[in-house]
Amino acid sequence: MTVLLTITAPSLAAPGSIRILAFGDSLTAGYGLDDLSLAFPAQLEKALRAKGYDVEVIQSGVSGETTTGGLNRLDWSLAEKPDAVILELGGNDGL
Repeated sequence: MTVLLTITAPSLAAPGSIRILAFGDSLTAGYGLDDLSLAFPAQLEKALRAKGYDVEVIQSGVSGETTTGGLNRLDWSLAEKPDAVILELGGNDGL
């Protein structure tokens, strides 16, 4: 599994707000969870808001995703203009 946090160009979001794109495979998508509010993107948003941050975590996980599939949809996901990206891919590449 690969996890990478990178800062992108500033977004058009309101001053002070932070947009984080959680981009990955089933671990990001919350595969197997009955309640997607338990998936890590929702939990991260909840934790950051509890600390007082004005944040939106955009869930962009696809179950079964490979790095090739992720690359194919990267531009589409970056159209959300995130301030930061969490990348979680690679676990399905060997399957």
